[in-house]
Order: sequence, then C-alpha cells, then structure tokens
Amino acid sequence: MKKLQTSHEETVRLDYILSQIDAVYHKASVKSSLSDSESWIFYFLYDVGAPCSQSEIWRCYGISRKTINSALAKLESKNLVKRTSGGGRNVVVSLTDEGLAFAENFIAPMIAAENSVFDSWPQEEKEQIISLAEKYRTCLFQEFQKRGLV
Repeated sequence: MKKLQTSHEETVRLDYILSQIDAVYHKASVKSSLSDSESWIFYFLYDVGAPCSQSEIWRCYGISRKTINSALAKLESKNLVKRTSGGGRNVVVSLTDEGLAFAENFIAPMIAAENSVFDSWPQEEKEQIISLAEKYRTCLFQEFQKRGLV
C-alpha cells in the first residue's frame, strides 16, 4: 500500500517540480545569452507579435517594474528591442529586425517544444493541468494575503 503524504510533503514535491520546470527555461536562457527576465520579456514580445507597453509585460508576468526596465535596457543595448514613447508615461516596446531574427532562432523553437508536449496530451489532461495550476495560483495568493505575506 502506498504511504499517504502530508500536505507539506506534497507542497514540497510540487514546489520542486515547478522549480525543475523553471530550470529548463533557465538553461535555455543561458544558452541564448539572456537572463531569465530578458528571456521571459523577449518571449512575451515575440508571442504577442506586436508592440506592447511595459505595463502589459508587468501585468502578464508580475516581474517588478524595475526588473523589466533593467532587462529591457539590456535587450535594447543588444539591439533586440526598441522602446518608444506611447504618449504620457506610457512606453511602447517592440522587437527590432535583429530581435525578430533572434526570436525566430530562440523563442520559436521554445514555443514549438511547448506545443509538442501539449499536443501529445489528451485535451482533458491539458484542461486539467491549466485549471489546477490556475486554482493553485489563486488559492495560494489568497492564503498569502490572509497571512500578510503579499
């Protein structure tokens, strides 16, 4: 008979799995000479396929505005993105031609790999993992709020 795990053991196991997933993306970022933050921002810009505001990036990933600004400055220095004024305090970010070419070699294969994994799963499993991940995120945030952690 399988030994039942405590909630803490299950949480540690889930946290470990999520960390291992992050590590896969980190290895890809290192191979492409990007920091994790640069990689996620670059991924977002390529995926949306159009210029977007820095605020949109912040809302999507929850990365601090300071980290986003710093990562964008590095991407800009590599001539992969450009920032322009969107009016007022709004800053619009887009890929340069060089950035688009880089994304085709780095981000497009990542997306293809992710899609390949999901395409190999039955629809029910895809919906289940997304639903459970959303539920965990929402409930965890609420519990952190109750305890004054966020």
